[in-house]
Amino acid sequence: MIKQVLTSGLETSYVLKDSCFTLLPLVKDIVEQGLDVIGIVKETKQRYNVNDKMVSLKQLYCLAVPVHSGKGVLHSIQTTIATGHPLKWYSSK
Repeated sequence: MIKQVLTSGLETSYVLKDSCFTLLPLVKDIVEQGLDVIGIVKETKQRYNVNDKMVSLKQLYCLAVPVHSGKGVLHSIQTTIATGHPLKWYSSK
């Protein structure tokens, strides 16, 4: 479907995904097509690379830096997923 959108002439720079579809193989495929992915992640066996240590989503939350932006963002951290693609993770209210 993403390929159809891109070849149809529509211009976009990101794809918004529901938590059921924010899975590593799908994210990897979209990123390889040159798009960013915005989505909710749920607790799975997925691990995130932070300072050369693989951590779970719960551990990622504990390592994230508190943010005081006034825009509902509570924590933020830069990480990498198993494919090597960079990921900017946020938690919100």
